[in-house]
Amino acid sequence: MLRSDPISSLRPTGGRKPPQLATLSGAANSTTPSAEQFLALLNSNNVPTNEQVTLLRKDLVTSEHLLAKYRNKLTTITTEQEQLLQKLKADLWRSWYSDSMRRSIIREKEQSIKRQTTPFQARIGMLQSRIRDLRTILSTIRRLPAEILSEILRASTVAEESLPLDLSCRKRHIAPWRFAHVCRFWRETALGDPHLWSRIQIIAHEMNWEKQDLLFDLRAQIRLSGEVSLSVVLDLRYVEEDDEDQSIDYEILMDVLRVLLPSSNRWSRFTLRVENLDYYFPLLSGVQNQLHRLDYLRLEGWHRVSEGENLELFENTPRLRQVDFSSLHLIASYNDLGIEWRNLTWLELSAEENTLLDILSQIPDLVKLGIGNVESFGPLLPRENISLEKLLRLTIRDSSIIQYLTTPTLEHLHFMNGNVEDIQELVHRSRCCIRTLDLDFHGSAFYHDPANVVLLLQNLPQLDHLSLNDFYEKELLQVVPALIVNGPGHSKPLCPNLSTIRVELKGSIANDMWTSLCEMIESRWNVPPDCPRLLQRVCFQWENHLYPSLYSGFCPSESARKRLAALRDQGLYVEGMDAARRRIRA
Repeated sequence: MLRSDPISSLRPTGGRKPPQLATLSGAANSTTPSAEQFLALLNSNNVPTNEQVTLLRKDLVTSEHLLAKYRNKLTTITTEQEQLLQKLKADLWRSWYSDSMRRSIIREKEQSIKRQTTPFQARIGMLQSRIRDLRTILSTIRRLPAEILSEILRASTVAEESLPLDLSCRKRHIAPWRFAHVCRFWRETALGDPHLWSRIQIIAHEMNWEKQDLLFDLRAQIRLSGEVSLSVVLDLRYVEEDDEDQSIDYEILMDVLRVLLPSSNRWSRFTLRVENLDYYFPLLSGVQNQLHRLDYLRLEGWHRVSEGENLELFENTPRLRQVDFSSLHLIASYNDLGIEWRNLTWLELSAEENTLLDILSQIPDLVKLGIGNVESFGPLLPRENISLEKLLRLTIRDSSIIQYLTTPTLEHLHFMNGNVEDIQELVHRSRCCIRTLDLDFHGSAFYHDPANVVLLLQNLPQLDHLSLNDFYEKELLQVVPALIVNGPGHSKPLCPNLSTIRVELKGSIANDMWTSLCEMIESRWNVPPDCPRLLQRVCFQWENHLYPSLYSGFCPSESARKRLAALRDQGLYVEGMDAARRRIRA
């Protein structure tokens, strides 16, 4: 054994003992942490002192040096013995020994080699384990300040919009509850950071099956959140009142509300998902005049509130700026909710035509607008054009009322349903500079003439991002060739500043379509040396319900894949082709 071997101090003698820290010479150092201290650091996430860190790093260097030495020694011994073994086998086959004697001699030699290499292999294994333990103790995550760890934990929590509908944020196997079970340091950090506990989501079915746990965790979460603003989601959907197995017990619901509503003065975001607003709104009367911090409000209700009901729950919300009523259907006037519309900057709304226009006329500072389903209960009242001077983002699911809008600052347009001609008129009337255009014809009740789409693109010279969603092949065959730089019939290219092109493929795609797509992309990528290369990203989206076994023409042809792969090798970001390859292998 080498004199500098520290393995003897690591090997347990008479029962399992903690590994000893040893220096290169193998002698114990009085300044080295004791075995008990080493074991305490190893079995916990305690932070080592600066002195211990220095000594542990020295020991890590020593262990790595010894590991390299033992590996070299083992390699040398193994090579020499293998050469001797091969020579022995050659000599034996030329000798007069019988086969059984030859096998016996070779077996004995192999066992001799194993006896020589086993100690080195054991030492290497122990050193590897020791190095792994030292690196664990010296890991940077142990010495992260609590403030930085808190920021990491906050960033790793699930966002409200991505939380599954049937999963409450109070479940113990997800954040932030999970953080409190990692180690003492993480537990203290998680329990001491009120922002980690500021998101509360309550699911209807939990009230019947987990009442006591729900109330206990809800009280704990409200207490741990301190005085920070809360994001509250109250999801009472999919519960039929006449279903005895699924209905919410009134007393259980009231117990939950008694715990939750006193914190309403700290709510900054509130989402209510219900089936019947008539039934649940009176139960929330305790929040009236308490929502002083409310900044975001989302209501979802499938039943309609009766005419004349007093619903002014949100009349005293001076900070309210974002409202999402895209899934809310009311017969009563929206003014009965008590919302100060003129303060809003973000609005998603489905409503009757006259009501929607009345609301928009009251919001001068609107920055983001989403128009959902527009209903008509009577003739449209005559009115002047509504100018939204600060509007930047517009999502349209029904274009029937945009003839009354003027949006001079519009930059981002998501068109989901309606007439393309209405968009052309809006652009011409507003003289806006649209930079992002998403055309989504999924479920559209209108037939969209591709010629109108091309005409729209001709009026958008500053367009930077173009997304074509749910286009059939016959539509793409007319739109895509028009986007080819120096294509047939176009002396001036459409949308010359495009940097991102996204195409959602629908149905079977013929080779001609793939050829046209590749030509369009190549024409925008292979620009002259003296011209800037603007195209940076191409994305292909695939319908999830289509399979290559059923639609053989759905996947790209071999030549198209090669052309797109060549563009990707040249630096163009091409997304979606990996999914195509997986579908081909399926």
